[in-house]
Amino acid sequence: MPKRKRSRARSVSSYRRRLGIKQPRRCILIVCEGAKTEPKYFRSLCRAKRLSPVEVEVIEGDSCGSAPVSVVEYALRLRQERRRDVRRGVTKKLEYDEVWCVFDQESPTIGRNAFYEAVNKATGHDLRLAVSTPAFEYWLLLHFVETDRPFRNADEVVNALKEHLPDYEKGKDIFTDIAADTQEAIQRAERIWSNQAGEARFPNPSTLVFKLVQKLLDMVSFR
Repeated sequence: MPKRKRSRARSVSSYRRRLGIKQPRRCILIVCEGAKTEPKYFRSLCRAKRLSPVEVEVIEGDSCGSAPVSVVEYALRLRQERRRDVRRGVTKKLEYDEVWCVFDQESPTIGRNAFYEAVNKATGHDLRLAVSTPAFEYWLLLHFVETDRPFRNADEVVNALKEHLPDYEKGKDIFTDIAADTQEAIQRAERIWSNQAGEARFPNPSTLVFKLVQKLLDMVSFR
């Protein structure tokens, strides 16, 4: 008598596919201090990873003002206001799973009070921070080299980046040039951040952009 074939146990995900049950998509809001470089980078990353504007909404500095506290206040306003869901033609409140503020600490002494006013307001309202010291370009530089030498200002970081990208300029979309080294940049940024723990709240140099980028990559992995 032939043996009966044993049926394989079906996974929970297979039943979800059969029944048309979908996991709710996460929704991340990113509010940037910069008007060009930062929003272009994040939008390019989202396009490359096929993250839709419903999943990740990126706001540039022109919308909220370039001061860090303006970034935080605008992020809080967006989290609270009612937005129009164009797909359904009805007004509903978008529930952001996380709200990130992207801005720089250009100098540990100049504008220190205003900078920490923004930091404290953000943390007090459960906003996530992707702060770079002294500039967002430090995150881009880490795609090429691991360095923890202090920089005097943002221009010095840009000059270091131009040693690897000679045609770099503010606002230029360079994502495709550096995308292949994203994981390496994450590891470098995390090591530098860990090694400098306790020296200062936001050491020079350092960047927390790696946490936001890792969050976006995780959204792709858990689809």
